[in-house]
Amino acid sequence: MNIETSIERDVNDAEDVRATHPVPEVRISAQARDALGAAARASLRAERGGILIGYRETHDVVVEDILQVPDSTAGRTTYLRREGPAQHALDAYLDRARADDALGYVGEWHTHPRPAPPSPVDHHAMRTMARRSRQPVALIVAALRDDHRSVDLHALISEPRRLRDRVTGRHTVAVVSME
Repeated sequence: MNIETSIERDVNDAEDVRATHPVPEVRISAQARDALGAAARASLRAERGGILIGYRETHDVVVEDILQVPDSTAGRTTYLRREGPAQHALDAYLDRARADDALGYVGEWHTHPRPAPPSPVDHHAMRTMARRSRQPVALIVAALRDDHRSVDLHALISEPRRLRDRVTGRHTVAVVSME
């Protein structure tokens, strides 16, 4: 099993850039990474998706776990996260969480059963998510490579620092790192 992250530049370059201008980052726990990989490998016939569970640190999103939200209409190139089942899954998760646990909704994820970065539809969905939140939210796409074993993780993250950014749904490609 091999899971790669899509990082546009060398890690050292990214750290130099972060020192002068913070580049949003999505950090993923081993548990969430493994679950995303398993979901991607199981999505040859139909995309899968759901909710990201984690917390925020300044402009970054930290993903600790994922929840799958089934979509009975999903196809090889489509997945729609339905509001009712998603809210039910999130409520059930939060009911099981410890009272002092700071984990909650930090975004959404879905799979691509072929090697492909976020699509124009994904960017549109991200703009909608960004408009609805005053805090950073992430969208992760777990894309299955042609060998049907390896998975690339691509992430988008909102940048709601200013009202105009929220209104326009401003978002960017995020650096993905493993916790």
